Amino acid sequence: ERHYQNISDFDKMYLIQYEKATIYYERSGHGQPLLIVHGAIEGTRYFRELVELLRDYYEVFTYDRRGNGRSSCEEGASFDLDMQVSDAAAIITALDLKNVILIGHSAGGTIALETFKKVSARIAHVIIYETPIYTLIKDEKPELYEWVGKMIALRDEGKMKEVAKEFAISIGTMDERARKKEPYEKALDREDFKHFIKYEFPVFSFYEPDIEFFKLNADYISVMVGDRSMDSNLSWASQKFAETIGAQIFHVAGYHNLPYDLPLDFAVSVLGILRIIKAQH
Repeated sequence: ERHYQNISDFDKMYLIQYEKATIYYERSGHGQPLLIVHGAIEGTRYFRELVELLRDYYEVFTYDRRGNGRSSCEEGASFDLDMQVSDAAAIITALDLKNVILIGHSAGGTIALETFKKVSARIAHVIIYETPIYTLIKDEKPELYEWVGKMIALRDEGKMKEVAKEFAISIGTMDERARKKEPYEKALDREDFKHFIKYEFPVFSFYEPDIEFFKLNADYISVMVGDRSMDSNLSWASQKFAETIGAQIFHVAGYHNLPYDLPLDFAVSVLGILRIIKAQH
């Protein structure tokens, strides 16, 4: 059984049953609903400081994606993109949330985009931060899918340390100002990383967005990239997506892991973007 610490007093914790999974989620604050979808090796535990900053302005929801953190799955549960999206949509519909702001970090941005497509009438705006929409840059960066193939091969050979090293390089530098992780957090990271590489890595690496749908709905989408990770494939892919569909792109001061490296900086950026969007409409 996993061991967790530092549960904030203000967090209200819940479970929702859906398709062979028990999804753990938290809600905090009041106002317009805002749902944060985490990427790889993350979860509610890394967004509590961010939630504390945003809860004065929104009712903030975070959850552990199936197989991650406190969310558990029965044998035979699916981890494909459709099911990941259905989990997010299930939270929104079960709680009858409307006018929802969706924020997706990294691979969570993929889920946020597809959740918008699935329950569009309930979504007010989507913000994605450095999402790996690699299929859009495969012609510009043909070596990218050689790397993806290498990662899958190393995984299949059981060389997890090499996989972890390659993945860390692809993510880029951690901000030197970020807080240091506790030993128990690192242990949880290792468990979630194994799950990600085994079940999710190919799902997100080969994601192909419905470009026509997102072009028609570009006004509802904002794309964020960190100015300190501009050369990464994650940044390239996000910028290409924004350019392709005609969405607004915002450059913020930080690396890929900005939402939990520097939650105050990320919160200020999100609030600023939402204020701009509100003014435009």
